[in-house]
Amino acid sequence: MMEFEEIHADFRLFKHGRVPQGCSMGWILQPFPILVMNLSGSGETFYRNAKLGSILRPPGSVAYVIPNETRRSVTRSPEGIEFLVAGFAYEYRGTHFLNAFRIPNVLPETVQERIRHALLELDESEMCVPWYRTRIIRKKAGYDILAALMECAEPCSERTDEWTRLSPAVLYLNRHYTQKFNLPELLKQTPFSREHFYRIFRKRFHLAPQEYVTRLRIQEAVRLLLDSDLSVAEIGARVGWNDPFYFSKIFRAVIGVSPLNYRKNPSGGF
Repeated sequence: MMEFEEIHADFRLFKHGRVPQGCSMGWILQPFPILVMNLSGSGETFYRNAKLGSILRPPGSVAYVIPNETRRSVTRSPEGIEFLVAGFAYEYRGTHFLNAFRIPNVLPETVQERIRHALLELDESEMCVPWYRTRIIRKKAGYDILAALMECAEPCSERTDEWTRLSPAVLYLNRHYTQKFNLPELLKQTPFSREHFYRIFRKRFHLAPQEYVTRLRIQEAVRLLLDSDLSVAEIGARVGWNDPFYFSKIFRAVIGVSPLNYRKNPSGGF
């Protein structure tokens, strides 16, 4: 009987918030997918990469925000926006599962309705007692949202044989990203030349291997900022940057805010 590895749905953040009329948030990036539901009011989310377009967000709508893409949001209604925002990391075999799919900026109404139900259930559960009920509902919501997104997801076109030969290098980076980048050791994981390896790596991830390592470090730093009481310096050291000032500089350059500000407001507004 064939065995399949589990797709992990890890809760990252949830917030029920409100922003006033005319509010325009700064550019920010999240290293995991974000789902935003407008309970009232309308707005729009813009990607810095113009090729990705923008997401119109009328009242009651649910928007999927692509991970690792810088974006900002603005309000469009006089009463401002009341919103729910949730973030989950979906991993499969050491990689981001949703990277293998294209998800439309405007989700089909049937998909939005399923995600609305999951977000509202999540909102109700955040004050649950005992604590383990909240944890269970968070996990359930993560998989409910993933199942809904799969209804409209289209697999990215890629050569399977190339990915099969590239994946050992990706797994190597996923396991050693806190260590000093070692290109010769990385190239040993694949049969490709340096030039060919960089070309197909960029094609698959839209990043150079060194940039991919930085994103892995930032992703783990985000998790530690949200899930631990470690100091910024301790978190930087854990993910591979012993200089806390350099860690904060890189974090701000990638995410758009400092580690401390991110810890205070992880949703990035709306």
